[in-house]
Amino acid sequence: MPFAVPVIRNLILVGQPSQINTNDLLVIRDCMKKVATDVRVMLVGREDDARLITPEFWRERTLTVSFGPLGRFQPLRGPVLANRSIAKLDQYHMLRKAGVRTPLTAPFEPGSSFDPREWGALVIVKPAQLSRTSSGEGLALFRTERINAIALGEQPAPQGLLGQMLVQSFVDTGPRFSVYRCLTLFGSQIYQSVAEAEHTHPPLAGSDDATIEAIHPEPPRGSTGVRLSKDPEIADFACQMAAAFPDVPILGCDILREHGSGELFAVEVNAGGNVWHLSSPRAAPWRRIDSTVRYLREFNSFETAAYALARTVRAHAT
Repeated sequence: MPFAVPVIRNLILVGQPSQINTNDLLVIRDCMKKVATDVRVMLVGREDDARLITPEFWRERTLTVSFGPLGRFQPLRGPVLANRSIAKLDQYHMLRKAGVRTPLTAPFEPGSSFDPREWGALVIVKPAQLSRTSSGEGLALFRTERINAIALGEQPAPQGLLGQMLVQSFVDTGPRFSVYRCLTLFGSQIYQSVAEAEHTHPPLAGSDDATIEAIHPEPPRGSTGVRLSKDPEIADFACQMAAAFPDVPILGCDILREHGSGELFAVEVNAGGNVWHLSSPRAAPWRRIDSTVRYLREFNSFETAAYALARTVRAHAT
């Protein structure tokens, strides 16, 4: 009886040291040797020349995965799945098209109007530029009627409303603002956390405009109030979000749970790639070794990543 010859597929991982420690990719590669013997993994750098890889390698079906820009590396065969920045309004439309619940979002422009019956009594105004919102800059809470008055020129605009801005319906997460973060790789959960504000915010009902607009409507960025979470509903919802972006490898899915109803809302997916906070330089100031070890153990993150990559290369390598 003839022996079956295994079908070999190539997976090229393009290193992104500014976003993920190369050691993590090496560990994932070693995991894949155990769980996907039909996949050959090669790590390359953004400055590498694909032509220096042996011709024999390129004879097999290949998929290239990059958590950021390819740089100079241009594979000689197969598709490329790479992280890229996606504008917030585009994310909104993609999530809506996929049937994922997400807060109403629209550009803030002169003459625009937001019906409180549809948008609610409060809205969030945030910069459209990704570079500003990644740090929480420019996020503000307003009464919907006041935003309408500003848009119609009936009231002066506060100083913070500069440049291109978006209006988003407000999701009340309770007395202390909270947001979930679920890191996914091709739809598989790598880890999950929840950030919660340390203090309760002032009452939203009955407060004047000055009090409302002084509230920062999200938890502080960094380690304050961030803890591990293992909520299966959040994990499933994040996978629904990831399905709307099937060609983007890693996503930092930010999710709100509405106080009272418990309904989940997709805020954004942070598709640029700088979300692997298990080892990203960006998270270094507040990352603790014991916390990282716990996340890796609780979520089996590296092996989960290996399975997700194996599934993806088998489906897409050509």
